[in-house]
Amino acid sequence: MKLSKGLVALALAIAAFALSALALLSFYIKSAPAPAETSKKVEIEDEDEDVELGIVMSHIQRYAEKLYFAGKAGNTPLAGFYLHELEETVEDLEQKKVVDDGIPVGEMAGAMLKPVFQRLRALDLKDPAAFEKEYLALVETCNTCHVASKHGFVKIIVPRSPTYQNQSFE
Repeated sequence: MKLSKGLVALALAIAAFALSALALLSFYIKSAPAPAETSKKVEIEDEDEDVELGIVMSHIQRYAEKLYFAGKAGNTPLAGFYLHELEETVEDLEQKKVVDDGIPVGEMAGAMLKPVFQRLRALDLKDPAAFEKEYLALVETCNTCHVASKHGFVKIIVPRSPTYQNQSFE
C-alpha cells in the first residue's frame, strides 16, 4: 500500500506535535512542586513511628469485608483467618496507643470491637442468621466509633459484593 505525500506529511506533523507535547509535559512534571501530603499521621504515645490511620482503617475494612463473605459461605477456617487479622490490627492500634486529634482511637477501637470479635468467634457459621446479626453488630460498632471519633461521615455498610473478584470465599 502506497501512501500519498500529503498523508506522510500529516503523519510526520502529528508525530512532531506529540513529541513536543511529551517534552513539554516532562519538563512540567520535573519542575512542578510536589503535591501536598494528603495522608494524616497520628500521634503514638509510646513509639517513635507514625501510624497512617487511614491505611490501618482500610485494612480493617478489607478484613471485615472478607470475613463477611467467608462467613456467608460458611467457610469457618477462612472466616477465622480474617477475624484473626481484624483482632491483630485492632490490637496493634491499642498497643501503640494511637491518638487522633486528642481522641484515643486505639483504646476506643479495642474497647468497642473486642466484645464483637468474641461473639463472632463463638458463632457456629452453620447458623447464617446468627452470623448476619453479629456482622451487623460489627458494622454498627464501626459506625458508632466513627461518630465518637468525629468521623461520622465515614459510614460502613454490609458489603453487597466482594471487592476482590479473584478470591473464592467458599
